[in-house]
Amino acid sequence: IPSDAEKETLIIPIIYAKYNPSLSIEILKRNQRRTMEQNLLGRVSLITGASTGIGRAAALSLARRGSHVVINYNKNRKEALETEKKARCFGVKTLVVRANVGKEKDVKEMVKKAVKEFKKIDILINNAGGPVKRSSFLKCTEKVWDEVMALNLKGTFLCSREVLKQMVKQKT
Repeated sequence: IPSDAEKETLIIPIIYAKYNPSLSIEILKRNQRRTMEQNLLGRVSLITGASTGIGRAAALSLARRGSHVVINYNKNRKEALETEKKARCFGVKTLVVRANVGKEKDVKEMVKKAVKEFKKIDILINNAGGPVKRSSFLKCTEKVWDEVMALNLKGTFLCSREVLKQMVKQKT
């Protein structure tokens, strides 16, 4: 059985296919993924809600593929800085920006900072969202409802609009 180093080359999977076709296919898929990963080298990704959870995972996945990342957070700066620390391990540039995505002024400022730092934005991941305050539907106040809608819907609209304006300027 070949060593892992031998399996990583492009020639070995073809030779090895005779003995273990399923492993050969997996190795070829892995090499194909590596090639696709390189397509993000030098790209700039803005991820909202990137301090924890799915947003952090998205930021780290993009960084692993070579994309510089703009890490948005609203409340948890400590976790956002942890995301930044982990992303930098992949050799990419990062920018941490606090912004409430439900507020137009914050979103415009966030996009402005990202463009000032990186000169462009190639990828937007609208991840920020969730409940503002946990309560039953019958006990939900109009104020809480408005906050939830601002975070989950308005934020996506505002971020998409501002980033799209930039992308149109970039012709991407």
